[in-house]
Amino acid sequence: MMLDSRLKILIVEPDIGLHHLCRLFLRKMLFDKKHLVIYDAYTPHQALAQLENIKDFALIISSSKYKRKDDGLFLLAKIRKDPLISATRILYHIKEGGAQPSFDAIKKLNINCFREIKELTQYNFFNEIYTALGDYRYIIQANKSKGLA
Repeated sequence: MMLDSRLKILIVEPDIGLHHLCRLFLRKMLFDKKHLVIYDAYTPHQALAQLENIKDFALIISSSKYKRKDDGLFLLAKIRKDPLISATRILYHIKEGGAQPSFDAIKKLNINCFREIKELTQYNFFNEIYTALGDYRYIIQANKSKGLA
């Protein structure tokens, strides 16, 4: 999975401006000397189509900013049902005043980090990404040592 010299990140967000901001922030970032490759999806259905073709995303950055309030969690539930992408880490951002996922949903969907978008500083965003990529690395290494990767 992590044999490539690049780590793949999928941004699932209806706001094109946030895609541009993420790309600006991530464009020169390296993790373990690996470049980050950014993929875009603007709806949960586009994200699922991407995930059908690419199973080795290290990270998915998603939000709750969809027409139907449950679309974001619907996407995460679909992702977590696929054992081929279980190592993928998820950052989930909720719009200001949006409903936070329940503790049960955080555990069940294995959401690595969630916060309101208004709380998202450059430092927080970097910390979230770096921590999630580190978790992904350790999961991949553990799977390899168990003969699962």
